[in-house]
Amino acid sequence: VSAVQDFLRNYGAENTTPAINDVTASLLQKRRSDLAKYSAMKNEAINRNPGGVVPMQATNAAIDAQITKLQGMNTQAVKPLIGKLEDYKTAFANQDMPTVELLRKQLGDELQSPDMATVKTAAGQAASSVYGGLKRDMGDYIKATGDRRDFDKWQVANARLSEMSGELGNTGLKAALKKGEATPETVRSLLFSKKPSDLELLRKNLTPEGRNNAKTAIMQEAYAKIGSESSPERFVTQMDKLATQ
Repeated sequence: VSAVQDFLRNYGAENTTPAINDVTASLLQKRRSDLAKYSAMKNEAINRNPGGVVPMQATNAAIDAQITKLQGMNTQAVKPLIGKLEDYKTAFANQDMPTVELLRKQLGDELQSPDMATVKTAAGQAASSVYGGLKRDMGDYIKATGDRRDFDKWQVANARLSEMSGELGNTGLKAALKKGEATPETVRSLLFSKKPSDLELLRKNLTPEGRNNAKTAIMQEAYAKIGSESSPERFVTQMDKLATQ
């Protein structure tokens, strides 16, 4: 029994304050920090040479291909989507990098709007294709007008921000981060999930201190399960049950 108490003490698990609260704070802190860091990296590359006009060959080609494809469907439903793509082809012409980036974000918002609900699949495919062209044109412009490190920063930041956005496909993490107000209950559901992928996603989104707090939370959970009967055997059994964590 003394050994169990010693073990808990070493990890701070004897503290009556639930460690899951600190895990929650760490999750929010790291997500906000990473978002600010990679957004700043991306914006630095975009704003370094803001004055010139960005050639949009790849973007125009992608838009034209999507319009041709949609026209071939020959339905009234896709006409608003065709009109939107034609509008953005005109909008992208003769623009500088900061404006192209603003238009890129706005296009994404519009293609995911309720107005596009009836052609959701076609709008999603169009967005993916046009985004590919935009990435190519913007990357080529940064390489042509900036330093090599500008392109590298932009590429790394793009990849990480895209990855962070994709992580929100996990309903547990999305719930935990909803409106930036993670609660211990939602973070707890990730920490004590039976899915290794949930745990890996949480681990990846915690600071080193947050991971240590998660260890403490796991031990507090095991200790709470044995109740007043603090026998070593019962504690070890509960820890074995938390082997995934």
